[in-house]
Amino acid sequence: MRARITGIRLATASAGLFTLVATLAAAAPASAAPASAALPGTGSPAATGVRYVALGDSYAAGLGTGRERGNCDRSPAAYGPQWARAHQPASFTFAACSGATARGIRTHRMSALSPATTLVSLTVGGNDVGFSDVIQTCIIGSTHDCLQAIRGAEHAMTTSLPRGLGRLLAAIRQHAPAAKIVVTGYPLLFDPARPGSCAEISHREQIQINRGANLLDNTIRSVAGRHGAAFADVRAAFRGHAICDRAAWLHGLDFFSLNDSFHPTIAGQTRGYLPAFTAAAR
Repeated sequence: MRARITGIRLATASAGLFTLVATLAAAAPASAAPASAALPGTGSPAATGVRYVALGDSYAAGLGTGRERGNCDRSPAAYGPQWARAHQPASFTFAACSGATARGIRTHRMSALSPATTLVSLTVGGNDVGFSDVIQTCIIGSTHDCLQAIRGAEHAMTTSLPRGLGRLLAAIRQHAPAAKIVVTGYPLLFDPARPGSCAEISHREQIQINRGANLLDNTIRSVAGRHGAAFADVRAAFRGHAICDRAAWLHGLDFFSLNDSFHPTIAGQTRGYLPAFTAAAR
């Protein structure tokens, strides 16, 4: 299966070009078991009775923070583990995995949930619409090919993604009927006010990629609302911290650390995702 946006790997090719190779491509490996921990309480009134499960793709796993481990690229610097350390819930299960799609999570990760689960976070959707294929095309292809790829991803956002995400949220509700579900969105990769190319992508292409990202977030928000889930929007937090901004919280095309490309940095997890999730989880 080909790569999807939230788990992009980049590798040099023999011809001197580069290709995007799937890290988030296939559904999360069934052999990569969730990391569970019973955490001692600290008296925090907000979380002493909370049983929290973190689900999602590489943006939830923490790929890009430089502290990833295992087949799923899970990092203690991801927003889920950071929230757990700050709030000390009664239990925390870290089941996010690079490569996750809505269908993959529904197939492989429901065992992480139980009727005792009270809080679930979920970051998913980019892989489902093939957004890494868009990035690949826009980097190495023509502008025409780039715009065609964006239109294809946008079509998936309005057709297959709502069905797949809806089924996943229904499955989460079935396995964890008492849980509050918080679905996070994705940041805009590029600063629309910044002129010129960035990460080998032209300004015109950046504008269209951002348009697709907005549609992706708005679709996720709509589906979440229909299924009684909260939506944590990270776009405002990342404003001024996009790829190529001076204080970027997202990796651009990084040939020295290819796996990190197009993923949040530690600052993106800590100052972008964590506050948005914390506010939505209250």
